[in-house]
Amino acid sequence: MVLYISVFLTSLVFAFLADTCQRQLMADDEQAGPARKSRLGSLGFIRGTRNAFAAISALVLILLMGLRYNTGYDYVYSYVPSLNDNRRGDKSHYDPLFNWIIALFAKFDDNQWFFFGMSVITIVLMYVAFYLNSKFIVLPLAYFLFSFHYLRAFCFVAQYVTMAVACVAFVLLLRKRWWWAFGLVILAGFLHISAFLLLPFFLCYFLRNRVLAIVSLVLPALALLFQGVARAIVAYLVQGSRFAYYISGEFDTRYTDKSLVAVNLVFYIAFIVVYFLRQQDLLSSKRATMFLFAQSVCFSFTLLQSMIPVGYRLVWYFMVFQCFSIPYFIGKATRGSLYYMVNGVVLVAFCIWMIYGPIANGSSAVLPYHPVFAPEVSIT
Repeated sequence: MVLYISVFLTSLVFAFLADTCQRQLMADDEQAGPARKSRLGSLGFIRGTRNAFAAISALVLILLMGLRYNTGYDYVYSYVPSLNDNRRGDKSHYDPLFNWIIALFAKFDDNQWFFFGMSVITIVLMYVAFYLNSKFIVLPLAYFLFSFHYLRAFCFVAQYVTMAVACVAFVLLLRKRWWWAFGLVILAGFLHISAFLLLPFFLCYFLRNRVLAIVSLVLPALALLFQGVARAIVAYLVQGSRFAYYISGEFDTRYTDKSLVAVNLVFYIAFIVVYFLRQQDLLSSKRATMFLFAQSVCFSFTLLQSMIPVGYRLVWYFMVFQCFSIPYFIGKATRGSLYYMVNGVVLVAFCIWMIYGPIANGSSAVLPYHPVFAPEVSIT
């Protein structure tokens, strides 16, 4: 874990430096007249420095993810065999667009090009989403790193590339770039069919905020009451797809990740409290209402895990939105230094959960880490 934490902190330091430059740019934007015109050259330098710091922050993460060897359970179990199948003329078992990506990288003799390429796409898209959501990236990045999303992407490569596309789509939806948002969700569905789940969620954007808030309150209860109905709907939807064998197959074990239930229950309650304490302000905000609704859907899927085989993978689609929603709601409940203190406490709690939960249980097999240039080395 020392390697991972060191890389996380390095990336966050450069993200913080990028945010510092952004604050300087924003302060200069408030100036007007000759004084500002005389500083245009220095503003260009600050902007370039900010971009350089953000690029270094992303590059550190890309290199760690892209230069791993046999780190992440599906590295050898799924992706290497799929690449080899394509080289033999067979077709891989993924969804259409990801099959095309596999076929493209199968043209290279070295499998590592695939893992490096997927690392670049995943991290770059996440940074695009961070910048589209806010001019400051250090907090959403910290939540992405310490809530196990980054490390989980070492294993579930296809789904996390898809989730990165979905994050960009979600932020564009909140910015009212609807055509781009729905286009990207459809694209995500061809990468990983489970992403089509986001289409009805995105369509709910057009409901009135009051309706969405009410739905957010009752949805977890409905999920508990109609678990059998939810299972029947999923079974119907996956008929004829590559996920059909999940129903009543070897993965249908009624497994529930209780830590996901606990974590998302805490945030669900916290979001509701903040939302209704600031009702006059937040009820008129589509962003706040969609963040609350996303957390309600997320928590509801945690309650359905035992009925939907590998249902925790559906939770991740909505849990990754917490990179944006947690700082947002903390910002609505606190001010000044308290804002950063509360975020710090939440991030420490996430880090402890990550280390003593998923990682300690061997989830995704992200330890030990093997660098591609020295695969015999095991870093724990």
